[in-house]
Amino acid sequence: MRDEAIPGRATVDDWETEPHRPLSIVWWGVWRDGWGTMSFKLRDSTSQEFHFFFDGHLGRLCSGSGTHLDDDAAFVKAGSPLMREVLELLWSERDRGTEAGLALAYHLDKAMTYSGLLQGAPGQGALETDK
Repeated sequence: MRDEAIPGRATVDDWETEPHRPLSIVWWGVWRDGWGTMSFKLRDSTSQEFHFFFDGHLGRLCSGSGTHLDDDAAFVKAGSPLMREVLELLWSERDRGTEAGLALAYHLDKAMTYSGLLQGAPGQGALETDK
């Protein structure tokens, strides 16, 4: 649900439209904002796409089509179900050594640090869920 209580700083904590799992990363790339913003798209089993990006400053996970300046952009609340699911998918892709997972690894680490989510034991590829 999108919270616009603070103008210009919208946040989300769950899927706007519930995806049909499984989700997969179908595209990733650096946005042209000059700040190193990395964006990526997830696709569900019905081919519905979901756009996310990491802001180039603190590494916050955001939803929306491209950058923090876009009308549909929103910060994903730290520790929210949405953040956990997306970061778990990225973490899994990184552990499997996929091209997308490796490309997004640096940004994933920054997002994990910013959000306060703890990594699982080395090599286990799990997020700690008791936070």
